[in-house]
Amino acid sequence: MVRGCRTVVIPESTRPERLKDINNWRPITIGSILLRLFSRVMTARLAKACPLSPRQRGFIRAAGCSENLKLLQILIRHTKREHRELGVVFVDISKAFDTVSHQHILMGLAQKGVDPHITNLVKNMYENTYTRITTKVADTQDIQMKVGVKQGGPISPLLFNLVMDPLLCKLEECGKGFRKGGNTVTAMAFADDLVLLSDSWEGMKRNIKILEAFCELTGLKTQGEKCHGFYIKPTTDSYTINDCPAWTVNGTPLNVIDPGCSEKYLGLQIDPLIYSLRNKQLVDALRRMKTGCFSAAITCLFSAPWLCWWNSLEAQHALLGFCWLPMGSSCQDVAQNKI
Repeated sequence: MVRGCRTVVIPESTRPERLKDINNWRPITIGSILLRLFSRVMTARLAKACPLSPRQRGFIRAAGCSENLKLLQILIRHTKREHRELGVVFVDISKAFDTVSHQHILMGLAQKGVDPHITNLVKNMYENTYTRITTKVADTQDIQMKVGVKQGGPISPLLFNLVMDPLLCKLEECGKGFRKGGNTVTAMAFADDLVLLSDSWEGMKRNIKILEAFCELTGLKTQGEKCHGFYIKPTTDSYTINDCPAWTVNGTPLNVIDPGCSEKYLGLQIDPLIYSLRNKQLVDALRRMKTGCFSAAITCLFSAPWLCWWNSLEAQHALLGFCWLPMGSSCQDVAQNKI
């Protein structure tokens, strides 16, 4: 009974045509109440015994999203201001929580020097476990859980962070990151949302090789066609975007983010030209404020996609910076930092 779990699947979309694809459903697995209470106690103790890389900002008591977004913004602005090179790759790890190897979890605990008794307890929690998927009609037959962590278990976030920690440490130790002062940033992570950084094209290629080797050892998978990136390179009086060959992940070229395009990271659109302030909707709204059309500006700004962003500190800075735009300024002028 203790080893048995119950799984429900939650739709990620309300569109009927998308619900026909199993990839648009997210499983949530809940174990027995006794095992969850025990996991909660284990999590509290393991968190103190297993310090993680400071580059991991997911599942911790910190403003992880805003910290990573702000750091990325600072690096992009510093690159342009100091005329330096910067490579950024957004890594897509396919079904990371569902495919991580149990053996690698145990290896991660051993590398942290966790007492063998505690490691065996974690091992026992994942041995011979099974789940049943609850549907409208009936429950399925028992499904053995041989890989992955239980999405819904109290200890699962910590175990997943322990799985990703060797990669972050290896990147900081052997990778080629972006140097600023006496510090180097090679990667940023928010759970399985991983960003690789480097100040040279060859350096990013080296970081990707480390990522590929890690995935091969752990059973995780990355797909080049689902990874995105861009490369900023200075010229005499300006800079170029993606004036280089595309990097490859497992032999597949990744998607380059061209000027004027963007990639979503932690809820915000990242544009290599101007970070998160490229949307014409924002510029138009602020210009309407300037001309006295406050009702139209409020309607524009407080539409659903902007609500989360508008409450951020970055939005307040944007308002102060853009309220005095020249009347003839275009969105492209803003994107190219001409004003």
